[in-house]
Amino acid sequence: MSTRLLAAATALCLAVPATESLAQTRPVGPDTVEVSVRNMEGAINRLNQMRDNPKAAQAALVLQLLRGAGRPGPAEGGKSRLDYRIDVAPDGRVLVNDVDVNALIDTINRMQRR
Repeated sequence: MSTRLLAAATALCLAVPATESLAQTRPVGPDTVEVSVRNMEGAINRLNQMRDNPKAAQAALVLQLLRGAGRPGPAEGGKSRLDYRIDVAPDGRVLVNDVDVNALIDTINRMQRR
């Protein structure tokens, strides 16, 4: 598995487990990982309630961006589910659900340096 693919999958899995959210990763092929996330809205809402914490606001923004790239899956246990397929193209581009996210990754990296 390429380093970029592992980094992207790990970032998504680490970003989501706040509150009751659940992230599950399923390896698909050498350059693909599928991730399902349950209750991302709950995590975003919880982070938005932490008004005095700038890092919580940044995390909420990142989750909102990731939520936009997700494909709705069937609800699980009354919680919404989003599915992600993360691929690394031969030229090194990272694709989430067939969308090139290198610009998103650059934006997130700039936010983390602040």
